[in-house]
Amino acid sequence: MLKPKTVKNILDGSLRAMLHAARTVDGLIERDPLVDIEWPRIVTPPANPFEADERDAILDWMKHRRFTFFTKPPMVRPHPPYHAFLHLLFWTGMRPSEAEALDWEHIDLRRELAIVRQAQSLGEINPTKTVSSDRAVELHPETVRLLSEMQPLRVHPRMPVFTDTKGGRITFDNSLADHWNACLRALKIQPRGVYACKDTFCSHMLSNGVDPLWMEKQTGVSWSTLRKHYARWITRRDGRSNFALADPSLCIDDGSSRLEKGNFSTKFSTKG
Repeated sequence: MLKPKTVKNILDGSLRAMLHAARTVDGLIERDPLVDIEWPRIVTPPANPFEADERDAILDWMKHRRFTFFTKPPMVRPHPPYHAFLHLLFWTGMRPSEAEALDWEHIDLRRELAIVRQAQSLGEINPTKTVSSDRAVELHPETVRLLSEMQPLRVHPRMPVFTDTKGGRITFDNSLADHWNACLRALKIQPRGVYACKDTFCSHMLSNGVDPLWMEKQTGVSWSTLRKHYARWITRRDGRSNFALADPSLCIDDGSSRLEKGNFSTKFSTKG
């Protein structure tokens, strides 16, 4: 079932333009049939991020979770793509629909980037929501490692990056939702949807003072929108690289960033 906001967007988009042309240009109708529709007030739920320890506990649970593979005979073992999928959501700010649609041709492991050009909706792969959503997303070093380990030896550019236990492209609702809910219940974490991964990334990075322009490019969301939804988490940055600001494991004892020391790629540095 589509949400009221989705239905309104559909009707207010192409259909309304077609009806307008039919009335004013072609004279096929006398009045706009949509004019009398009364829409319910659209309430945007507030951001509800996980705490850092909750995020880490979720990822650890999914990493060690054993899933049933209906082979002959059936097998029960971990499924790395589920863990990597959630790690990418928690550490990139990508929308779940964008991550679901990633093919291996969109992953540049050498440059540590994911190229977002499409999204999955209702089982179909379509262009992203807006032009600004098309972007190159910088990957956390640990996400790069996870993707490197799970990349097939014989990889085709159009192969999906994240697959379910049946080998098909992952869809959160059909593949992971039950395991996600079981995870939150087992860890006694407040239930919420997977979009909270994006909330977690945005709130966590902004509270650690990352560059606002970097956040715009990373998430495909304008700074005005980020500020509107995550204002209470925004702090000033201290000059260190973006991921190192938010992840202590990327810093050495003197507080400087490993990314800037050359242990990892320096592309996250804000210098220059």
